Amino acid sequence: MTTEMNLPVESKPKKKTSVKRLIIISIVTLIIGTLLFVPYHGVYKDGGTQEWRALGYVVVKWHRIYMEGTPEKPVYKNRNDLRVYIFPLSLLDNGTLYKMEYGE
Repeated sequence: MTTEMNLPVESKPKKKTSVKRLIIISIVTLIIGTLLFVPYHGVYKDGGTQEWRALGYVVVKWHRIYMEGTPEKPVYKNRNDLRVYIFPLSLLDNGTLYKMEYGE
């Protein structure tokens, strides 16, 4: 002998997510992702250093001519290195990164 009680159930009203709001969130996410991860390419006239820079990272292929030895008897060499710098360092310019990396 069971009896069912029909008590009123309090339910929360469901939030309706509007399509307009989803589109705006998608566009903002796409713009932020583009700024952080899509690089632009640059070449310097210092021997051919190439740089791919985005807001979140920098990839630099150093190609610089530098001098070893004394000024009386200089020996010129090429520096060919590939380096990746992530966010806080990606905001620095190329000259500062070079000085930080090689101390020149």
